[in-house]
Amino acid sequence: MPPRKAAAAAAKNPPLLPPPASREEQEQEQEQEQEQEQEQEQDESTVTVPPQLLQRILQEFFEEKKKTRISQPALNATGEYTKTFIREAIWRAAAIRKESGQDPGGVKNMGSFLEVEDLEKLTPQLLLDF
Repeated sequence: MPPRKAAAAAAKNPPLLPPPASREEQEQEQEQEQEQEQEQEQDESTVTVPPQLLQRILQEFFEEKKKTRISQPALNATGEYTKTFIREAIWRAAAIRKESGQDPGGVKNMGSFLEVEDLEKLTPQLLLDF
């Protein structure tokens, strides 16, 4: 094909590949990804155990259930402690699963759900640590 005809054919049929992204577009995409990661982290940090559930769990183990009262600061402290305990249990279970080769995604990108057995493996050491 002569060069003029090839150029004319190329002008009529543009390539199917999109043009390479500009540096600004790449930076915008990276910023959006970072914002999404931050939102996920914020969502995880705002997840709490409902105070009514904590109060109910605690009162189940009191000897005098009706006479014992729990102050709001004590309930808040217990909630933070429980949240930390739960996070640590999930993180350790995911790390153990990754080490055993059952979950290649790791802690950040867990491709599967944790099983009860995963938590059972780490419970003795976790309870000793807390």
